[in-house]
Amino acid sequence: MEEALPLRDVDWTDPRRLIASPPTHCASCPLRALDHFKEATKGAVTEIEGARLGVRRLPPDTTVYAERDPPSLVFTLFDGWALRFKLLENGKRQILNVLLPGDTFGVQPDMTSELDHTAETVTEVSLCVFKQESVMQLFQSQPTYGWQLSWMLAHEQSAMNEHLTNIGRRTAFERLGFFLLETYSRMERRDAAGNGVCEFPLRQIDVADVLSLSPETVNRLLAQMSRDGLARVSHGRLYILDRNRLTETCHFHERFLSPKPLL
Repeated sequence: MEEALPLRDVDWTDPRRLIASPPTHCASCPLRALDHFKEATKGAVTEIEGARLGVRRLPPDTTVYAERDPPSLVFTLFDGWALRFKLLENGKRQILNVLLPGDTFGVQPDMTSELDHTAETVTEVSLCVFKQESVMQLFQSQPTYGWQLSWMLAHEQSAMNEHLTNIGRRTAFERLGFFLLETYSRMERRDAAGNGVCEFPLRQIDVADVLSLSPETVNRLLAQMSRDGLARVSHGRLYILDRNRLTETCHFHERFLSPKPLL
């Protein structure tokens, strides 16, 4: 199996870069070296490797699983971008969150119920794949890791609270600025951003469906932010031009982006 490139050797701002595959051994995963992910014991990492069913590479715009599918697998995104979303009967889509490397998805509150959302790739992705049963056995054999999962779910709840506040109470301009800063900060915590630049493969329709705005509004606000020297999206990259001013304007904070466990 292909070994992952050291993070320092990857140009994360290049939208044409090759997607890396997870390493053979979980202990050598470059994501584990990042401060954003809580350190796991050697025993827990060994158990995680034993629980891993395999790895999967998927092309862009591919459904990982669909709403109402049976919950048989859990995924950790190793590289690439993906989305979780709800698709309404009228065809409208609400994106629940943008998945970045290290994010785990496919976990259900009730492991026997149908999945309540869809997951789809944005770019080519590489995934670590786990069986639901193996994940449950992992939590039973590693109680500390089970507690960390509960903490991770609480972390996700905190992020969801912020997203609901963003959609419900901030202006359209503030919503967009907050989301751009959040995305940049998340990439920064993965050593995948620097000097105000990071990869940004989302389309304007994706951003619109995150923020419950129209694509036309997103287009207009991005143009305004560029003119104001705050932020710019161009050719698959996000440029934060004036972080301090954008942070103040959009009331951004990073309290909900605390370190979390890595499965």
